[in-house]
Amino acid sequence: MLKEIAIQTNTQTQILEITAQVQKVVSESGIT
Repeated sequence: MLKEIAIQTNTQTQILEITAQVQKVVSESGIT
């Protein structure tokens, strides 16, 4: 149970990090 929660949290964190990286690249390239 705890392992499943940890995996789910880790996956959500990775998704947030990827989203942040994409937004950073988009803002740097000037695309809105």
